[in-house]
Amino acid sequence: RNLPNYEDPQQRLLAATYPSPDGPVRVICAYCPNGQSLESEKYTYKLEWFAALHDWLEKELQQYPRLAILGDYNIAPADQDVHDPAKWVGDVLVSPPERAAFERLLALGLHDAYRLFEQSGSPFTWWDYRRFAFRRDAGLRIDHALLSDALKARCTACDIDREPRANEQPSDHAPQTDSGYVLEITLEQEHKIWAYLAISEPDLDAVANIVPPEQFEAGGDVHVMAIAQADDAAQEVQEVLFSMTPNDTVVFLCADPASVQA
Repeated sequence: RNLPNYEDPQQRLLAATYPSPDGPVRVICAYCPNGQSLESEKYTYKLEWFAALHDWLEKELQQYPRLAILGDYNIAPADQDVHDPAKWVGDVLVSPPERAAFERLLALGLHDAYRLFEQSGSPFTWWDYRRFAFRRDAGLRIDHALLSDALKARCTACDIDREPRANEQPSDHAPQTDSGYVLEITLEQEHKIWAYLAISEPDLDAVANIVPPEQFEAGGDVHVMAIAQADDAAQEVQEVLFSMTPNDTVVFLCADPASVQA
């Protein structure tokens, strides 16, 4: 789908609502504009799009206090999210207007899940293919999981899985294809959503690496939803979510957003 309050041929959002004992949980996957360069019309479009996203999320939060929006934001919020801040001055992804747009989303009451926890490793989620950027860890953190107050209280972990980025012919991103955030949100004692925004070719081994072994032994089912071409994904997601019972686990495997048409 697209933002209902912004006319745009691009389809950049995928949303699903998960029923829980405390009320519905809204999970949104977003592929935000890149901007190309500060002189480009695409940069103006990016700022306009984020303004529309802000206004739409404000209403979504009123309807769904338990909300998470995850994906490729194409914004590094602070210098600590950039391997060499001085080198990036004057470029997209780090410009003051972009960072201000990101801060406006946080001002709605959303929280950067990665920054909720003490992190010991590199914070980056994207590395250029050129100049051995990954080997040098010359990356940026431009992929984010933002949580409402209600889900912040339930979030118990948020990490970045760098390992698949070292594979042969990987994606340059973390959350959209190969590596990504593993975000754990506990809904009541029995319910968990595992949102792994990141697998280009999902398999059982990948799922096993996302969900702890003890969860498979909890007595419930593990529902796996791989979204690559998302023409019918919304309906399929709803069918899985509404069929869940206590102790069940749902795993969303969200492929490259460039392939998503929903």
